[in-house]
Amino acid sequence: MLILAILVSCAGEAFASPEAEAHVESIIDGLSHVDESNEADFVIDQVDIPRLSKFVLGKYVRTEKPEDLAQFEHRLDAYLRDFLKSRSMELSNAAVEILYSTDRSDTDSIVTTRVSSPTRSPMLMRWRVLFRDGDWKVVDVEVHGLWLAIEQRAQIAEIMSRDNAAILDIYPSER
Repeated sequence: MLILAILVSCAGEAFASPEAEAHVESIIDGLSHVDESNEADFVIDQVDIPRLSKFVLGKYVRTEKPEDLAQFEHRLDAYLRDFLKSRSMELSNAAVEILYSTDRSDTDSIVTTRVSSPTRSPMLMRWRVLFRDGDWKVVDVEVHGLWLAIEQRAQIAEIMSRDNAAILDIYPSER
């Protein structure tokens, strides 16, 4: 769950759409029914990877070839899955409870949850979800004050500012 983190801070307090909370609740419920070896895949399947990859690339998305963008998207997906798999013990034994949510718009909500684990103190985790094409999708998750997508975007911008940098150098080769 730690990987999904980072896009936007909470705006003013408001009640989020029941649909946004229901979507996050369905992810939480789904996790409890997934075998531990498939938890990372289940979580990443809830993420809008095409939107996330465009966001983390920032301005560089406009200058890259479509085939490189597709390969970057695939590598980002693999990176996120591998990262979550490396933290499977934290995922499998965690209890997640929805606390409240905030609407940024009718189609953009941040749902705040408490994650309790036998190995750590309880922590807050925020899920940013967007309603697009008839479905809610996760676009970011915040843990310990860090939004994953924003952090990835900053790191990618730094890498891409170097001479001869290429987006396909950012994540390891395809698996």
